[in-house]
Amino acid sequence: MKNLLATLIIICSLGITTLANAQYIYNREGNQLKGQDYANIEGTAYLVDGWSSGMAKTVNGKEFKDDIKLMYNLYTDQLFFTYTGKDTLAFVEPVRQFTINYAEKDQPVIKTFRSGYQGISKSSPNTFYEVIADGKVQLIKKTTRTIADVKSYNSATTLKSFRDNSKYYIVKGDKATPVKMDKNSLIAAIGDKQEQLNSYAVSASLNFKTDGDLAKFVGYYNVL
Repeated sequence: MKNLLATLIIICSLGITTLANAQYIYNREGNQLKGQDYANIEGTAYLVDGWSSGMAKTVNGKEFKDDIKLMYNLYTDQLFFTYTGKDTLAFVEPVRQFTINYAEKDQPVIKTFRSGYQGISKSSPNTFYEVIADGKVQLIKKTTRTIADVKSYNSATTLKSFRDNSKYYIVKGDKATPVKMDKNSLIAAIGDKQEQLNSYAVSASLNFKTDGDLAKFVGYYNVL
């Protein structure tokens, strides 16, 4: 345990306290950390409120998975973890990949995120992308969570709310090509086997409106 903790930095010996829609991260002294005040903002900054099981792997290949809980902040693109549920920690070494497990509408959800992609605008080597389909061709998704001003109908009051914007990319080799949730866009980015892909889209009744359909389409290509 000491060797593991030596590779980590304690951002805060803290819990994340949620009061209604207000979320705070506190450091050892109990002071609110700059930039983490989400009070009076509708929604959540996190992929999932609360800690979720999962695993993480750093750029140097170190794995953390035993008794670890994760929390991913989509607004800041930061990954936090805990062993105890009380201390919130961050990794000293950049994380190359992590998997987070949670339930959504009583159904189990497993999501994998990866960093290290090149040639994507407004991105860094540490930017996390969700892996929708993996293999010789990858389909990745970047969900950017921002804060927007929202004014209710017939109201002079302006509220703040978290909003998501998602972009998709086909990654082939070291090249990442932006794509739309559209069959022709995906085929153009993949670059070959157009006839087989068209036939599969029809036989599988894909409408390309969900991540599941996109994953099936790229997954089918990867086994051709």
